[in-house]
Amino acid sequence: MTVVDLFDLAQWTTPVELKMYYGPVFYRTELLDEFFIISYFTPQLSAAGAFIPTAYPPTHLYKKDSFYYETYLTDFNQTFELADKSINLNSRTTEQVLIDFLVKIGADPATLPQLRRGAEEFRQDFLNQFGWQ
Repeated sequence: MTVVDLFDLAQWTTPVELKMYYGPVFYRTELLDEFFIISYFTPQLSAAGAFIPTAYPPTHLYKKDSFYYETYLTDFNQTFELADKSINLNSRTTEQVLIDFLVKIGADPATLPQLRRGAEEFRQDFLNQFGWQ
């Protein structure tokens, strides 16, 4: 769902280089020019005492001039180089390139409409949660 949504966004915004890394990943990183966002994949404890995954994990932002930014940037760059599947998304990336990449990562291209709907629903739920339109 995220790959399809990034493809759609890259059609009219900034290019995205996406690499898939298959290994033990405990956090998601988003590196921007002036800051770095890291979200830790930690389960939430339910009322019944069971651990459940969360759509909105604990997230931290570090500014470019911080120690943490430099540390995670180094880790990010090393992990980025380990990725064996990648795609460059931009306004010239065709739907066929997207489909080929989805097949390469094990997704069924027939689910493309469902993935787009799921991404839109997720975005709306996220925005509604914060009262944004």
